[in-house]
Amino acid sequence: MRHAFRALRHRDFAIFWSASIASSSGTWLQNLAVPWVLFQLTGSALWVGLATAALSIPMVLASPAGGALADSNDPRRVLVVTQSLMALVALLQCLNWLYGIREPWAVLCLVVLVGLLNGLTQPSWQSLVNRLVPREDLRSAVTLNSMQINVAKAVGPATAGVVLAVAGAWAAFLVNALTFVAVLVGLLVMRADTRGVRLEHRVTALRGLVGAGGYVLRHPALRLTLICSTLIGLLGYPVLTFTIVMAEEAWDVGSTGMGALNVALGLGAVAMGPVLAGWERFLPRGTVMRFGLPVYGGAVLCFGLSPSFGLALVALVVAGAGFFSASNSNQTAAQMIVAENMRGRVLALKLMTFMVAASVGSAVQGAVADAVGPRVTIATAGALLIVVAAVLHLLPARIGLARLDDPQDTT
Repeated sequence: MRHAFRALRHRDFAIFWSASIASSSGTWLQNLAVPWVLFQLTGSALWVGLATAALSIPMVLASPAGGALADSNDPRRVLVVTQSLMALVALLQCLNWLYGIREPWAVLCLVVLVGLLNGLTQPSWQSLVNRLVPREDLRSAVTLNSMQINVAKAVGPATAGVVLAVAGAWAAFLVNALTFVAVLVGLLVMRADTRGVRLEHRVTALRGLVGAGGYVLRHPALRLTLICSTLIGLLGYPVLTFTIVMAEEAWDVGSTGMGALNVALGLGAVAMGPVLAGWERFLPRGTVMRFGLPVYGGAVLCFGLSPSFGLALVALVVAGAGFFSASNSNQTAAQMIVAENMRGRVLALKLMTFMVAASVGSAVQGAVADAVGPRVTIATAGALLIVVAAVLHLLPARIGLARLDDPQDTT
């Protein structure tokens, strides 16, 4: 445990990590409140999928600019601006609901703004994590950063279930707006120099995207991280939003049950965090992916076929552990391998591929669920994840999962 949490010995990272839990909890509260609202307004799983698409596609469009900003500027300053704007959008969502503007299109329009700001935010967020700790503690920092997101994935949905049931959607949006205060305070009290490598020229969004694409194509390990991100986003990520549909149609457990399903996902992931960080010296990243991905697929399959709400909760705990293992090993590999002066742009490209896959997967699975039912849709996605894991396992070492353990590019 001491080894797992060693990145917290660094003051600025500890401040950033603690503040991030509050902010991420608010984000996950909103991520659940928006599709819940849309499902209540429309009764359609397709609209739930569209909520993910409305968040993801703008993130994809804004990510190249976000990557260029991260590499050309101090990421801490970028985050102060973007987090302030996201707080304002969350407040606007609250006011929108209070004043009775409850059309599905109005909800989606504000989600689009959130997506654009997220695209500008995430590359700087990931780059800042790297600049707050020395390299020997980077894997711990990346794992803890992923773990705080999953702590939030447990806290946020649980809070959302209670707030939606007791006070309504406006209160959920207001709580989200207030959580941004924590991360803004954390950013402002940091002492470390977070400017990173000084580039010879300012990078534009298009030039940064083209440069990152060419760079990744020349590095087999980074190509592999993009492939894994795409597969996880396309097949596995939509289950995070389908908990809403299953809570209503499969077990009729309401917003509280919906929150419990998402808490189960978060708990499984949080339980895996200290294990991966503490045993990193003995667990190669490729090995973690080799086991984490099929476990995730099998748990998603079991969730789709679960005959009872209790068994579904157990399946989602396992799914959370599998998802965290696969996504964290993939993210850590990208962070550890990429050259320092390309970090923001490559992480932006990786975010783009994941969000494109997640938006396509959510929209397609939402349409299929409307046609054949959510159970069949979720179970099929889980089975396909298992097949994908088997294919990756059988690839030769020169292009296979062992490349996730490549050293950093210093050329």
